[in-house]
Amino acid sequence: MKQTAFVLAILVLFSFVLVSLPQIGVVKAESTIYIRADGSVEGTDKIQRDGDIYTFTGNIAGRIVVERYNIVVDGEGYTLQGTGATTDGPARNIGIDLAWMRNVTIRNISITSFDYGIRIGNAFNNVITGNDITNNGYGIEVILSSSGNSIYENNITANSKGGIWVDFANGNTISSNQITNNKPKGIRIYFSSNEIISENYVANNSYGIFIDRSSYTTLRNNTMVDNKQNFSVEGTDSNHFVNDVDVSNTVDGKPIYYWVNRQNLEVPSDAGYVALVNCTKVMVQNLNIINNRQGILLAYTTNSTINKNTITNTTHAIRLQSSSKNTIIENNLTNSSSGIYFCDSSNNTLSKNNIKNNLWGINFDYFNSNNSVVRNLIENNTYGIYVMESPDNIFLHNTFLNNSKQVTDLVIKTQTWLFDPSINIWDNGAEGNYWSDYNGTDNNGDGIGDTPYVIDQNNQDNYPLAEPYVIPEFPSWIILPLLITLTFAATFYKKRLTKTQATNRNRSY
Repeated sequence: MKQTAFVLAILVLFSFVLVSLPQIGVVKAESTIYIRADGSVEGTDKIQRDGDIYTFTGNIAGRIVVERYNIVVDGEGYTLQGTGATTDGPARNIGIDLAWMRNVTIRNISITSFDYGIRIGNAFNNVITGNDITNNGYGIEVILSSSGNSIYENNITANSKGGIWVDFANGNTISSNQITNNKPKGIRIYFSSNEIISENYVANNSYGIFIDRSSYTTLRNNTMVDNKQNFSVEGTDSNHFVNDVDVSNTVDGKPIYYWVNRQNLEVPSDAGYVALVNCTKVMVQNLNIINNRQGILLAYTTNSTINKNTITNTTHAIRLQSSSKNTIIENNLTNSSSGIYFCDSSNNTLSKNNIKNNLWGINFDYFNSNNSVVRNLIENNTYGIYVMESPDNIFLHNTFLNNSKQVTDLVIKTQTWLFDPSINIWDNGAEGNYWSDYNGTDNNGDGIGDTPYVIDQNNQDNYPLAEPYVIPEFPSWIILPLLITLTFAATFYKKRLTKTQATNRNRSY
């Protein structure tokens, strides 16, 4: 009887569920509304057509696909509502889809809760204006060879994956927009060219304006305020850094100095961001820079001096990209991902810098050689020195103090990756560097450790200092000749050591 009663109860419950399913509040899939190529509207009665003007007459739940050229879609302030942006996994819904469209104007619509508020793909000469684009994944995306599109006077806020993203496009204009509280980037330009960005207010985003591997971008009168990182330019080729950015652009109230092909100049003392692109003999000194992706960027720049600057809360406080024969001296570089970041840069001199509380104190990332790192304080970083494929650099009289890892050389040998050991010079044959974790002794009291400081199987400091190196005060005119002398001495010692090792090997046979 009990078993029969249990089975009957299950059947009753199952029947109840079947009857109730139509009443359960299941999330309804959003409808798709089409503005067809023949001018007709499908999927809603809340868009009224008058010739080539399509006007909302109420709020709409659903997405709009435009298939007709040369029209205006006017929201009259009404809302286009999606079912919510995807928090993980691939993006799936687009508020207004302008794929392959030409001469379409989208205006006066509040667009919310889509993966993409508006997406413009392979589309030309469209206008996006006067819209309120909030709480989407991406606010507006312009992709795939789209050109001649204008995005102006929109409010783009609180989008979880980006405000305006321009990818693989050319010759679009972004102007007079309010771009606030977006993550991660307010405006991103990626693998694009000849974009014009002007008169935008970009505030409280994770990143303000981010130009990545793009060329000939023009920036005018943009205001970047209170972004975690206000401004950034990234690239792997010389053309990626050739952009037209003048001092009308500001970061936290300070002008951007973005100099291309300049020489024999000094950057003014009010700079909030500095980029030197294909420059020579430029002085950058006494600046206080905060909250950018790079504080000071040197790209394809030579014979310039970075002196007595304070840079904090950046990704790269100072970045050298394919730059050589520069002097970086007496800077305070703190609370950043990298104090100094090198990529494909050689024959530079770093001296008397305070490099503290960063993830990487100095990051030699790919193909950096013959740089001199002399008399720096490298303290409380996660990695004091981080090296990848960067041999023949000289480290002398530096104080390595309480870094979680004093030196890390990334060596990988797999079928996919091959990073060979980086063999560098850590002493001049008489003195080396101070290491706070050195556990040797100085029994004769000469200030030099009795045993080497072993960094790894390929690198060691043969003459570690028993006490932190005290930087003597010199007149400024003598510093550079002294550094050159030290570099020459260390290089001579390396060649002599190599010759001695070779002679000893020959004798062993």
